Amino acid sequence: MKRLILIAITAASVSLFGCQNINGQSKTSTSQPKRKIVKTETEWKKQLSPTAYEIMVERGTEAPFKNAYY
Repeated sequence: MKRLILIAITAASVSLFGCQNINGQSKTSTSQPKRKIVKTETEWKKQLSPTAYEIMVERGTEAPFKNAYY
């Protein structure tokens, strides 16, 4: 019985100390919020490849089995 209590206390302490942030700060960022980038469609077309433009701006998808990673 004492061994079971010891194991339970050890497991509880490990889980409590393991969940703490090392720096003592919360993980939520208090820095400035992200800015939304506003560009016209022609600016995006100049900056992106045709495939990237279709996927990112027009919300298209890549053709299956036709990418560099297949």
